Amino acid sequence: MPNLALKSTSTASGLALRIRNTTTNTDITFGRNNTLVGGTVVLPLQAYYVRTGGALRAGTVAADANFSVTFQ
Repeated sequence: MPNLALKSTSTASGLALRIRNTTTNTDITFGRNNTLVGGTVVLPLQAYYVRTGGALRAGTVAADANFSVTFQ
């Protein structure tokens, strides 16, 4: 499962973030299109830490995730 990399401004190390859909309890796969049909769409998302290896160091964590929505 792909991780969301930390920005260079982060001072923590040895970890990354993942984003989870809390309705389906599944991790979001980046770069994949999802089609939803009709009605109101609610995306209950939660970010959580995962170990990536190397030295684990406490500090600040910053990351960016961009979502594109196309309505047809």
